[in-house]
Amino acid sequence: MDKLKSNNNNQLDRLTNEEFLNYFSVPECQNQFRNVKNIKSAVEQKIFSLAQIKKAYSENFVVAYIETWLYNLNDFLNLTRKFNKNQITETAYFIYSDFHYLKLSEVYFVFTKLKKGTMGNYYQSIDGTIVYAYFKDYAKERAAFFIEHDRSNIDNKISIKARADIIWKNYNNSEALQELYEKFKKP
Repeated sequence: MDKLKSNNNNQLDRLTNEEFLNYFSVPECQNQFRNVKNIKSAVEQKIFSLAQIKKAYSENFVVAYIETWLYNLNDFLNLTRKFNKNQITETAYFIYSDFHYLKLSEVYFVFTKLKKGTMGNYYQSIDGTIVYAYFKDYAKERAAFFIEHDRSNIDNKISIKARADIIWKNYNNSEALQELYEKFKKP
């Protein structure tokens, strides 16, 4: 799986549906992404997004793939009232439709948070609204992460620009620049 870790669709195109499901099954992803503990590590993984998987295979394929994660969650939680088949299919479609930009590592991260119950108790039942809420909250946290990350990059660029402006102003007022101007003015 390591050599398949990429966001390059050409690698996906080389895999059959069955090969993809073998390389990226829920247990394989759990093994591969076990070091993903926060948003930063989830988004920095070089792995395919749900949209890239759809492009390589089909929307039905990626929705069915998300269903495997939901069935795994359903089994893991061992609750009294679980998802039924229709709820799983519809929830998978909602997740794909609204969060298609997420990478497999991020899908793993959200499902891990669900399994750990980091947002509260399920009171012996789970449904699509609970799972969808986790994905929605993750999307908000992810957006905040990118805004902060971009802001820090912009601050660094501004400080570099500010330093360049200071250097330029100091050079502009220097005698060396004045001498250079004088040389070019003379015929």
